[in-house]
Amino acid sequence: MAPRRWRLDPLALAAVAVPTVVLAVVAALDRIGPWGDQGAIQLATDRAGRFSQLVGPYSRFGWSHPGPLWFYLLAGPYRLFGGTGRGLAAATVVVTGVAALAAVAVVARLGGAAAGRWAAVVVVAQLAALGPATVAEVWNPAAIIVPTALFLVFCAGLAVGRWWMLAGAVGAGGFLVQTDVSTGLVVAVVGLVALVSAAVRGRFARSRSARTGREVGLGIGVAAGLAVVVWLPALVQQLTGSPGNLSRVVRFFRSGPGPGTGLATHHPFGPAARSVAGALWPPLRGRLGAGPPGPAATAVILLGALALAAVAVAVGTRRGRHLGAALGGAGGLAVVVGVVSATRATGPLYAYLTEWLSGAGAVIVLGLVLALTGERGQRSGERRRVVEGRRAGAAAVLAAVALVALAAVLRPPPPAGGAQADALFAAVLPTLPPAGPDRAAPPVEVAVATPDRWPWAAGLLVDLGHHGYRPVAQANWLFLFGSQLAYSGHPAATVSVWTPGSGPRPPGRQVAVVGRTAVFVSSS
Repeated sequence: MAPRRWRLDPLALAAVAVPTVVLAVVAALDRIGPWGDQGAIQLATDRAGRFSQLVGPYSRFGWSHPGPLWFYLLAGPYRLFGGTGRGLAAATVVVTGVAALAAVAVVARLGGAAAGRWAAVVVVAQLAALGPATVAEVWNPAAIIVPTALFLVFCAGLAVGRWWMLAGAVGAGGFLVQTDVSTGLVVAVVGLVALVSAAVRGRFARSRSARTGREVGLGIGVAAGLAVVVWLPALVQQLTGSPGNLSRVVRFFRSGPGPGTGLATHHPFGPAARSVAGALWPPLRGRLGAGPPGPAATAVILLGALALAAVAVAVGTRRGRHLGAALGGAGGLAVVVGVVSATRATGPLYAYLTEWLSGAGAVIVLGLVLALTGERGQRSGERRRVVEGRRAGAAAVLAAVALVALAAVLRPPPPAGGAQADALFAAVLPTLPPAGPDRAAPPVEVAVATPDRWPWAAGLLVDLGHHGYRPVAQANWLFLFGSQLAYSGHPAATVSVWTPGSGPRPPGRQVAVVGRTAVFVSSS
């Protein structure tokens, strides 16, 4: 592949940037109160803004995902959009949009303007298939879908011999593993294969120069430095925490959830394959919550995806369109390894555990498109390149218009739990001791009296922190809300969240009931 100057195609970038801005504005206009996973993530993002978040999103198994990179990426746009729940949703759109723009820019750098425009078409189609609700979903299984495609693009670039892509693969792969540890096997295998491919390609290249050697050394050096920066918070927590979170993650996957939990640690090939196929159909879907397809549909979807990947590899290799071949190979390998990874999942195979593999489907499609339409080395004439660029540009514009139209039409209502949590806090606030900028922040504990009321407790903790209080959580809920909310003294007040008629009545005075959630306030 001949070297190219870095020329970012404005049309391709605009086709992704404009819908991203529209989706971010749509998310910022909706009233979203802190609740559930979004509330727990908002707590962590607030701490990232103070540089005090050292672990990733919580896991239902009592540990946290390996690192906090996602929270630090959210922190800037979250503050820019006002530091509210809807600001967090808009920040999520921005992070996803930046990943999409990066994928388009990298493909354009590797394959030229027409390739960048086709990449914009595929990326925008993926965003449209996800839908405005999923793109703005403040939840780590949704946040990693588009970055998965970016990681595979970096790996494809590395596989064709561009060593400067190694740093991008390290950064994007680190983001995936830190945000959702279930991506670990795919990241390791695809990244290793890309690295070996780059090394083999360099070893048997016809011309090896000092410039090539410098590029390899620089790529490895920058990647190593970036890895240190990306993983530094997780390493600090591991060395200073008691226990270290990375040790807990490793111990869990070595020993499993423990006897008596009733959680499966191995799944047959069939259910694992159906789980991955659910992420690949309809093409580029990734929409969360849908059930897996049947056995026959699973075979058609998986074999079809792998067949498309094989065609991209074969056609791209034969025609000298190595980027298309590498993209098809990276996407196909991710699907295969994803099925293997799903067989090792702990507990039920929920749909969200594999939805991120829809990013691999997008990369397979892009690889096939570039293998069929990309430039044929130096044999393509200028006229053909111009025609191809115009076709890709028109398709990119149409895809962008379609996504903007979807954003205008498909504005899902915010979850009712957020409004309920805000209503509960409005009732609780007059009963609390005064707080403000001229006073020390009074510690207020939120107690989860009924376990299924934890989403409302998360919202109350966020609201307390945003109104000048020091939110405090019970010891057995710190794994979810964050160890920074531990408190050893007597809080100024305790707010208990309870489902009426479920278990013992909490101490204190009942101040509100919203839906099936009641809150009680007791003072020390």
